[in-house]
Amino acid sequence: MMTDATSSPSQPPSVPPLPAERLGKGSLRSAIGTALVRVIVPLWLVAGALFKLSDLNPNVLPAPVKDVVFATEDWVSLSRGDWLIFSMQAMVAVELVLVGMMVLVPKLARPAAIFILTLFCLVLAFELANELQGSKFKKEGFAALLKPCGCFGAWSPPTIVTFMIDASLLVGCLVCPQGPKARAFPSARTATVALVLSLILGPTVAFARSKPAIEVAPTPNGTAQDGATKPNDPPTQPNNGGQTPPAPPSNPQANATAEPWPAYPTKLNPNYFIAEKKSVGKPLASLPIAPLLAKVVPADFRTGRKTLILFRNTCDHCFELMNTRFSGKLSTPTYSIQIPDSAGGKTYPNPCAECVKWELPTGPDYVIQSPLIMTIVDGVIAAICKDTDKPGALDATLQAWAPGHEKDSAVDGMLLAPMPAAAPSGVDAGAGAAKTAAKAFPPMPKLESVYAPDTNTWEGKRLDELDLPLIISRPIPLDLNSGEVVVMFYRVDCEHCEAVIIEHFAGDLGSPTLLVSIPDAMGEAFDNPCTECLKAALPAGPTYVVETPIVVVAKDGVVKHVFAGAQTENVEELRDALPKAAGKR
Repeated sequence: MMTDATSSPSQPPSVPPLPAERLGKGSLRSAIGTALVRVIVPLWLVAGALFKLSDLNPNVLPAPVKDVVFATEDWVSLSRGDWLIFSMQAMVAVELVLVGMMVLVPKLARPAAIFILTLFCLVLAFELANELQGSKFKKEGFAALLKPCGCFGAWSPPTIVTFMIDASLLVGCLVCPQGPKARAFPSARTATVALVLSLILGPTVAFARSKPAIEVAPTPNGTAQDGATKPNDPPTQPNNGGQTPPAPPSNPQANATAEPWPAYPTKLNPNYFIAEKKSVGKPLASLPIAPLLAKVVPADFRTGRKTLILFRNTCDHCFELMNTRFSGKLSTPTYSIQIPDSAGGKTYPNPCAECVKWELPTGPDYVIQSPLIMTIVDGVIAAICKDTDKPGALDATLQAWAPGHEKDSAVDGMLLAPMPAAAPSGVDAGAGAAKTAAKAFPPMPKLESVYAPDTNTWEGKRLDELDLPLIISRPIPLDLNSGEVVVMFYRVDCEHCEAVIIEHFAGDLGSPTLLVSIPDAMGEAFDNPCTECLKAALPAGPTYVVETPIVVVAKDGVVKHVFAGAQTENVEELRDALPKAAGKR
């Protein structure tokens, strides 16, 4: 008798596995591996690439990456700055190509993820090792490791955090492979097309973003030393003590300032403002706030050249500007006028030690932007700087109507009044000629988008041939081509710079010393202890890939010694190179 095979006791009917049984450990690992290499890691890479492209600032790149770029600069004909930008865009292009591979080329997804994450971990490991060996770690401990990694441009998390994330993703990719279904999607033909598109679109997106053009102020007429004081001359104090007052002006515009200063009001207005466009070229005494200064303005205020700084003590930008440009010796009598701030907030000290300090009365609302810088010549407002962040605006304001700058034009961010036909008393052509008798420093060149100087090649070269010294904002308050001088490039939030200044420049200086600030500091500025140092700055706008501080000793314009970055940690060697009295003894 025939029997049905399905009823045989030796072959029980098969039961399909339950869903819970179908998902084993291998399937879970495959799901995690697929999510990592096809979704999570690509998103991580895209975020980093887009953030880096948004500001295209190679200065934030990890130090090991910049070291590799610097080591290969001799292989190309590009300048160091252009090579940095090109290299950064090439790195972003590689990241975007790898993203395309991971998402659309299944067989290459896991190798691509492991490759890029391994590279990231190696770079960050070198960066952490450098931090652990640095002086900042010895001083701050593990807080020093919170420095941004640069992987996400200006929005980067701390290096140690990024390293932990990259390392975790790398371990996940190594331990968890993709599942077979994920490796089969999309098809081989589609994956090939996707690979080609990735190789095209990645570089296209990366190199389509270029560094924004920098607006450059017209090169002023005359030389850089016009209007500058000699470093060993006594500073001109605001009271004009011991100085022979210039002859009274003969032009009608300046004669208007001979009228009595407006009296202090009996009642304060509810609002005070300064209409910059209408005010430039007019007597300072005609401004609505002029009567509020009647109790403090000196009798000789409308004779000669003056600088006015209107600021708020709650304005961090005001503090940074004054600390950078007005905290040292001043070649022009300077008055800082504090505007009361009814909004309150964190207050900052006034770093201008040589400023005559005035305050407007509390009560009214002052519709005055801050900081606002004015150049006053014989009581007349020659120029007003409304935006100190605009390249060349502050320098053009401070140079207004100075010898050699009579025919200058206004630049973006400032207003300039036409100079009267008869030179005001604050413009002494004879004095200007005497000050430029030495070898003139070259005019300000056209600015580059990136500056990454190789300080190892500076020794023996002239200061006026080097990229950073050439772009020191004018007027330079020091004759760099005469005698022995010290120039230090620094950042106002650089703790190592602060330590070098305290160690070598806080006492008596044996030679003129110029501190040149690099205008990309992001942290809180330190209180500069060098009271005898002259101050200047590099122009805002370019990206400065510079390890600070840089201390340069030059004689008659020729560089004798250079100490950059970690080289300045050799205290004895640096002290020996400095002029005899320019350090602690």
